[in-house]
Amino acid sequence: MHPRVLQYKNACHRLALKYSGIISKEDLVQEAYIATDMALRKFDPNRGATELTYVYFCVTRRIWTCLKKQRRQNRGLVWCEDTPEKSYADPEPNRLDLDFVLSHLNEQELDIILQRFKGVKQPILAEKYSVTKQRISQIQMQALKKCRNVFEPTINS
Repeated sequence: MHPRVLQYKNACHRLALKYSGIISKEDLVQEAYIATDMALRKFDPNRGATELTYVYFCVTRRIWTCLKKQRRQNRGLVWCEDTPEKSYADPEPNRLDLDFVLSHLNEQELDIILQRFKGVKQPILAEKYSVTKQRISQIQMQALKKCRNVFEPTINS
């Protein structure tokens, strides 16, 4: 451990408290200390940033990475690698079948979500459905919200 890690103790605790919720504050403090140690080892004063700015950036990035990983695990979108014939259903109670989630969308919402994930631009979809780009965006957000609502009871159980 770098000898000056404890110099950033308060900053680590503040950032951990700011982002705690999904992950406990104690776990985030540990991640913050690890990120601080790595940042102090890699810091180069010739690159134009102050040490505090660089440490803050590294700690925040590490905490965000931990939160993203935890959210991904909580949502249950974990692809089964041990069952090649069925690539996405997981029998564990906290995980959902993708078909089940998508079954909560109407035909238009499903098509817009799938097309957007394939990279189709909003103007093309707007022309297809004879609506504005803003309406396509609203439908997309509505569909994603429906999908999240399907997950909520599973995540909290």
